[in-house]
Amino acid sequence: MTVLHRLRGLLNFAGLDAHRYRDLRYNLARRLVLTLNTVGASTVIDVGAHRGEFAASLLKAGFAGRIISFEPDQRSFPALAARCARESRWSAVQLACSDETGEVLLHLSTNEVSSSLHPANELHVSSAPSSVQVATQVIGAQRLDEWMLESETNEPGSTFVKIDAQGSELAVLDGLGETL
Repeated sequence: MTVLHRLRGLLNFAGLDAHRYRDLRYNLARRLVLTLNTVGASTVIDVGAHRGEFAASLLKAGFAGRIISFEPDQRSFPALAARCARESRWSAVQLACSDETGEVLLHLSTNEVSSSLHPANELHVSSAPSSVQVATQVIGAQRLDEWMLESETNEPGSTFVKIDAQGSELAVLDGLGETL
């Protein structure tokens, strides 16, 4: 038995677990998949999907259900759609999820993952210079509960919602009012 195995055994005895850093993302996704399976979640809604990194990690970790990824940014969406095209259980929707339906302004940052429905404030830009706004896009927005009713995505089982909406998380939750 190696020192590493002994150390892991001691940590496990104390209710802790240790993994190499390179395995961390996979292990977190695997644990989430185990949790989703335990609660019977058959669908994952990925709000703020960017290029599909989160959903891809779930699929790699063994999630067998359906994934619907929402991404409004016209720069990121083609890469997301291409990834989804290779996986029948995964679909992409080019739409901002919000508390209202209509058109909204997306503030585009140099760093795509910092783009937001809110303009970046001075503190944000000073701490992350790549979050500076470089342009805007007029995009479609919809309440998620309306979208779910229109698309008939209500399936048996639980639905897990992941939200990474750069400051608009509360609006996304408010847009789930009827469904929640």
